[in-house]
Order: sequence, then C-alpha cells, then structure tokens
Amino acid sequence: MKKFLLSVLLLVAFYNTPALSQVQDMSMTGYFTNQGYDNWFISAGGGVNLYGGTEDLKYLSQYNLSPAVDFSFGHWVVPSMGFRLQFTGLSGCGWSTTESPYSLPTITNGLYREKFFYTGAHFDILWNVLETGDNYRISRIFRLIPFIGIGAVATFTSLDEVPVGVAGAAGIILNFRLSKLISLYAELRGSVNDGRMDKVPTTPSTEFMASATAGVQFELNTKKFVRKYEMQSSYRYELDMLKRALINLEKENKSLRDKNRDLNNKYFNSLKQLEKMED
Repeated sequence: MKKFLLSVLLLVAFYNTPALSQVQDMSMTGYFTNQGYDNWFISAGGGVNLYGGTEDLKYLSQYNLSPAVDFSFGHWVVPSMGFRLQFTGLSGCGWSTTESPYSLPTITNGLYREKFFYTGAHFDILWNVLETGDNYRISRIFRLIPFIGIGAVATFTSLDEVPVGVAGAAGIILNFRLSKLISLYAELRGSVNDGRMDKVPTTPSTEFMASATAGVQFELNTKKFVRKYEMQSSYRYELDMLKRALINLEKENKSLRDKNRDLNNKYFNSLKQLEKMED
C-alpha cells in the first residue's frame, strides 16, 4: 500500500508542475482546462460497511454491518471528467464456520463471529454524467458521478501482521451543491479484493466490501470552465475591437499630424513677420 500511495502522490505532484499548470485545449471534450490548481475538492463522510467474505453472505445478518469512514481528495480536469484519491475503512464484521485470527472467542449457533479493522486506498476516475457534452453549468445543484478505480486494502486486529491485497473499486456519488464552496454527498461503493482479507483459507478466492456513506465536500478554488467556441468567440470579439481601436488611433494620428502641420505653418509665418519688422 505504501508503494501505491507514493505513486499516486507523485502523479498529483507531477500534474501540478508549472508546465502542466497552464490552460490546455481538451479537443475531445470541447473545453479548455483551467489552471492545475483550480477545481480541486476534499470530502469526508461516514456510514456503514458490509463485508462479503468467504462465508459471510451465507449467514447474513445485521451483525455484518459495521461503521465506515471515507476521506477523498480530487480534481476536475474538465466538467465531465476528474480523478480522486480516496481513503476508506474503519472496521469489518462477518461470520465463519472455522476459527481464524479474526474470530471472537464466543461461538453463536456453531458460527464464529469475525471482527477486524479495515482500511483501503484507491485512485478513481470520475465521470460527471450530467455535465457531459454541452450540458455544463457552473450553477448546477445536483451531480450524478459514477466512478471506477484501483488500489489496495488491508485488514488487521493488531499491527503485528497486516495482510495487504490489490482491490478494484466502483460506485456512484450523488452530490448536492449548497454553495460555490460546500456540497453534500451520498456514496454507494463496492471494493473487490483477492480473498485473503478475512484470513479464512477456503473458497471463493475473492471478497468484497460494500459501503454506503454520506458527508460534506469542500470545493477548492472553483473556476468556471470555458468552452472552446466561447473562447473562439471571445478571441474574434477582441480582435474586432482591436481593429476598431487601431482605426480610431489612425484617425487621431492623422488629425494630430494635420494640427501639427498647421502649427508649423503659423510658426514660420510668425517668424517671417518678426524678421521683417526687425529689418
């Protein structure tokens, strides 16, 4: 997981270098990007986890639910596309017919209850569905955002042994903007890992963690995205205004030349008159 986090942080740092922080033409999207430090966000929330381990779904009950938290840091490249790094976790609970390092000492109906700490991090690609195409509005209140990503997860009861596995993540975000700076969100998320997380050595070879969370999102340095045709129209308008200004300046310059010529004539005429009077 350390290598994964380091790679993501290096990617974010590279993205914000001066060479990449300039406005760029995103031809496929029809928009120009903003500066690299514009349109970032952070979010934090809480909710519930549902762990689907080796035998948990066979004995599903309310005990399978456990507290969940998430924290995200992301960026919108264009109105419809962005990315984020999300940290998730807190705890997981389940059932097993065999004892494992996560089993509680008591047995209920011949089953072992499992409980463990759960944490994960994944890098997601975000798709803002309602802003696709030419539908962008900076004042839009509701945003529907499916996502897909990849990362790593870990489970543990103590720090002596922490199994880490690769995980894929997918889900959907419902975002309600309260103001330019603050939004509320609800998120449904699923994470699939390689099956070692509950330490029960039986099939299947994959497990999942389903999560439902809600929280607050803070928008950082929100700036309006500019459509390519708007930029082109602005350029043509400014070019036309510049041409008009040059024409006006040329007229003023001609008028000043004429006035200067008249003043020169008056000066020389006055000088000749002075010379005649002195003679």
